Amino acid sequence: MAVFSPLVLVLPKFYGLNGVWASFPISDFMAFGLARGCCGGSTGGLGSEE
Repeated sequence: MAVFSPLVLVLPKFYGLNGVWASFPISDFMAFGLARGCCGGSTGGLGSEE
């Protein structure tokens, strides 16, 4: 939600209605990247054969 709200407010000013529609997938990718960065290192070595 923290990523989506600023995108919905900013993108329409530059791209109009297309900016509203573009904010949904952009915020999804940004949220995925944020979650991957926060939780990616906490797998505890799953799948490693050391």
